[in-house]
Amino acid sequence: MNLKYEQGTALVYTMIFMTLMIMAGLASVQFSSLEQRTSSNFRTKQATFFAAETILLEAEQCIRENMACSDVSLFDNNCTNGLCFNGSDRTSTVSCRSGNQRPWELAAIWTDNTRHITATSVSGALAGRYIIEFLCYVPRNPTGVTPSPANPEDWSRIYRITALSVMANDGARVMLQSTYKW
Repeated sequence: MNLKYEQGTALVYTMIFMTLMIMAGLASVQFSSLEQRTSSNFRTKQATFFAAETILLEAEQCIRENMACSDVSLFDNNCTNGLCFNGSDRTSTVSCRSGNQRPWELAAIWTDNTRHITATSVSGALAGRYIIEFLCYVPRNPTGVTPSPANPEDWSRIYRITALSVMANDGARVMLQSTYKW
């Protein structure tokens, strides 16, 4: 073997191989970091979603157990105390008509403490609030005998509940709605 004709090709090949190995290592570290952030974001969204579901249940309980959440005379088009009604004749089972306003889309509903109800069922890094909209009356039993307008027992009230949960540390937000018949 003649050493004077070797020109350092082994060194060049080694350097190229080392560069490729370093690049592969950096790519795997970056991919791992991305996977960790994605997993963390998923957990945050899940926690925020579950909090919103809990808030919906709290609002349903409020309608069932708290007269202030189910007394239709307290509902108005300004969503005072988180109770909204945009329609006409809310006290009549026959002529009650629901409006087409979408109060949950108004930022003021969620920032003004007099226009929503603060949820007590979430705590820690999560904050929650909700509004209850009265949508009018429906027959209690949709099949069978025609309900009598004079008999309140033949009618049920329909509410739309909108719940908003917010994760304080990163601002993740989830808004859920449900329709509740009572």
